[in-house]
Amino acid sequence: RNVPPDVAASPLLWFQTQFGGPGHPSAPLRCLVAAAEEQAPANGGSGGLAILLELSSEATAAELVAAIDSWQVCMKAQVANRLQVESADRRWVHVRDLPPDAQDFAYFKKLFPGVESAELGKDAQDLSRFAMLRLKTPEAATNCAKGLNGRLRQGEMVAMQVSQAQKTMIERAGA
Repeated sequence: RNVPPDVAASPLLWFQTQFGGPGHPSAPLRCLVAAAEEQAPANGGSGGLAILLELSSEATAAELVAAIDSWQVCMKAQVANRLQVESADRRWVHVRDLPPDAQDFAYFKKLFPGVESAELGKDAQDLSRFAMLRLKTPEAATNCAKGLNGRLRQGEMVAMQVSQAQKTMIERAGA
């Protein structure tokens, strides 16, 4: 949390550089940038970023937290729990009101090459069809949702980017 602007510009590269470069065993493998919940204007803050770094092990993550604390900078670090990881990693897109020609994975893959999988179904009342798409990256999911929203094909598809936890809740609810 409390990520300075120079770090926010290229966070993965910045942290990899601090830990010996991209190939170093302690360097982060991947990163997701998200709004820091406690710094959101709705919570009295001025806005801010949080960065979720994927590391090779929990021990490496603990080392990174200790290193950040020792740097005496404004950033705060902690090992993320599963819920924090799932809510930041929003690679899923829930699409409602599918057109008749949306029958399988190939339909969505043709529109968005970043689609890795597509699960199609009908809502609990059997009134309309929906799809749950998994994309390669959260950024690809954002672009997919934007691209699908407003596509008029015998009805209007509605797409919403969701986390793994939200996907599970949607599936339990039946649409």
